[in-house]
Amino acid sequence: MIDIASLMDRLFSDAYNLVEVLVELVLIAIVINWCVSTLQGARGTRPLKGLLILLLAATVFVRILAARFDWSRLQLLYQYFVMGLAVVTLVAFQPELRRAFMRAGGVSFMRRRAPKSKLIAALVKSAGFLSRNKYGALIAIQRDVDLRGWAANGTLLGSEVSANLLNTIFFRNSPLHDLGVILQGNKVLAANCQFPQAESDEVDIALGSRHLAAVAMSYETDALLLVVSEETGTISLAEDGKLSRFLSLDELEQQLENRLMRNGSAGGKSDPARLHAAWRVIRRVLVVVPLTLVLWYLADQASLIREPGITVELHAKTSAALERDVQIERPNPPRFSVTFEGTTRAIERLRKLAVDRALTLDWHVPRTLPLGGNSLDAANVLRSIKEIAEHGVVIASVAPLSISLQVYELQTVSWPVRADRGSVIIINEQFQPAEVRVTLRKNDLAAIPENERFVIARLQARLTNAAPGDAVSELRIPLRARFGRFEAIKLQPEWVTASVQVVGQPTNRRLTGIVVHTAPSLQVAKRYTLAERDPNEWLIELEVAGEQAEIDALRPDDLFAFVSITIADTSSADMRSWDVTVRLPAGVSLVSPTPVVNFRLIDRESATP
Repeated sequence: MIDIASLMDRLFSDAYNLVEVLVELVLIAIVINWCVSTLQGARGTRPLKGLLILLLAATVFVRILAARFDWSRLQLLYQYFVMGLAVVTLVAFQPELRRAFMRAGGVSFMRRRAPKSKLIAALVKSAGFLSRNKYGALIAIQRDVDLRGWAANGTLLGSEVSANLLNTIFFRNSPLHDLGVILQGNKVLAANCQFPQAESDEVDIALGSRHLAAVAMSYETDALLLVVSEETGTISLAEDGKLSRFLSLDELEQQLENRLMRNGSAGGKSDPARLHAAWRVIRRVLVVVPLTLVLWYLADQASLIREPGITVELHAKTSAALERDVQIERPNPPRFSVTFEGTTRAIERLRKLAVDRALTLDWHVPRTLPLGGNSLDAANVLRSIKEIAEHGVVIASVAPLSISLQVYELQTVSWPVRADRGSVIIINEQFQPAEVRVTLRKNDLAAIPENERFVIARLQARLTNAAPGDAVSELRIPLRARFGRFEAIKLQPEWVTASVQVVGQPTNRRLTGIVVHTAPSLQVAKRYTLAERDPNEWLIELEVAGEQAEIDALRPDDLFAFVSITIADTSSADMRSWDVTVRLPAGVSLVSPTPVVNFRLIDRESATP
């Protein structure tokens, strides 16, 4: 089926210039209108119309349905069908095409309008005289198609039209009475002109050569032909290949008024003529406009190409006023393999954007999406993104087909700001603002303990170069948006201004000669003795960190290192590695790895079983 939505998306995107599209439509409409005008009245018009309808229907079917469902064999057969049909058309409709092009070449763009009343009166008066005296006559009245090409083979006159002049021309003994006369406006353009002859199978075989010529001339041009029979005196009119016979003078006058006055000035039109002219315009519009739109759409479809396998990464976005958050659960990460369809220029532009990376698109979640779990059609979600339409492409297929996501309700609270100073000692800390608005998922907020509901300002990195005693102000400090295992959706603001005074800076120091002591339980001390592997292991070296004044005053004896041994540790008498525990003064931390010593426990000889 025709995808009108995707067509409208492309039309209002950067892929099309609307002015260019309008120019294309106008040009196509002009060509179609010309074809309809030139083919009108030709003998093969009816079968040709049927052939065009068949071709149009086949083209719509193949280009839209077959192309959409990849019916390649049907498309191949259609191509051969079109080529064969073109040959058949040129052969079968050769006379109609020749006459149509003759019409087209004879169209006068500078139409000369002349009063028709005088012309009609002269024609009716002359027809009455010729009919009574049985003088044969053939008169072609020019309308839109220029007849000067036909007049060239006759005798040019250029005289004012009158009944006496026509009677004189068709008088039986006149040298100009044979063949036809051409009238152009209110002038007799030429006499003794040779007109084409209709085939005998197209008209009544009883008609004479004048009638056959009148029918043929009306096929090939839009002229109105007046015929007077030499045998019977019958008056006839031929138009568009149709012959109206046995006309009285009153009927002739009425027919001439109806058929000629509708091409005259508006002031001379009767109400039936106006209605007839309006109906002709409406019919032409009803033919030209749909054909123009269909042909343009088919040309547009033929110009489209497909680009499969472009990776698209989707980012779900929610409005701040919506107070909701969306998390895409499947696929995870939210990436899709998309086949795009568009013009060559649009597809090339898309390829450049997707080179060596996924095409990232922001999806603004609709307000109507309910809370909880949702499963959506991936193609519909991607088609709703305006950025795709702006690229001038449409989505043909998507894999995977669906998106699973969770919609969470959000809640906003105000929490105080606290400093993350690390090992830097500070006093008089102040933050502006002192509280920050934190937006979290409602379920996450309920799981955060009350004593952890504060926002951390990371000060340590900004105070590295400050000396003890320095007062530091107007520090722009970023805030940490994570609270345990939960991430804040939004912090407002994301920065605070801090003012602090530095009391001390952290420093490191390596201490040597620290003695490792043993701390056995009473049971172990009574039963076992300790055998060291290497006495040097019991004098260790440690690196500690803390405030500079405290670290400078620190001595090895201020650190107590020991090995704790319980009865549960005596299950083996082999040499083992034992972790050393170090007790540090307040404000001091251990930087170096935990040391180890190696020894084994030996039963005392006096130990009781």
